[in-house]
Amino acid sequence: MEDVAEDGNEMVYCEGCKICVHQCCYGGDLVDGLPEGDWFCEACKRGLEGISCILCPVRHGPMKPTDDGRWAHVACMHFVPETTAGDCVRQEPITGLQEVPIARFNMKCLVCQSMEGACVQCDYIPTSKKARKRCRSKIATSKHGACFSSFHVRRMRNGEMKRM
Repeated sequence: MEDVAEDGNEMVYCEGCKICVHQCCYGGDLVDGLPEGDWFCEACKRGLEGISCILCPVRHGPMKPTDDGRWAHVACMHFVPETTAGDCVRQEPITGLQEVPIARFNMKCLVCQSMEGACVQCDYIPTSKKARKRCRSKIATSKHGACFSSFHVRRMRNGEMKRM
């Protein structure tokens, strides 16, 4: 993956777990500017290792604490519609987990086949034959051709859908 940054939104590496984040995307103390010296993500600051995202089965990556003491990826928070950040600039704490329908946690991910975490569903409705061929899911389509595949956000971001 290429490290791309814009002015004022630099890529920063955690000295603990080696994740790489954009300043603005991760928020936290990075919104105040680039750190002088070493920078540590929220989990590493708290001495935590091997934490799990409540919204997906991926164990590594940029996570933030939730308002109920768990952890979730910033990307998962942005794509699971019921969740948001209590402070949109600092991107924490992640809130709204109690609003996520239990049905999301009972879906099987098309990519990893896991039922761990909360899946989101594709609601793409192809309008032509050519567009229908582009849809990677031949499994979960309605009689009208709408795609209702479920997947974990981090699995899609990691490019795993392309290998299907």
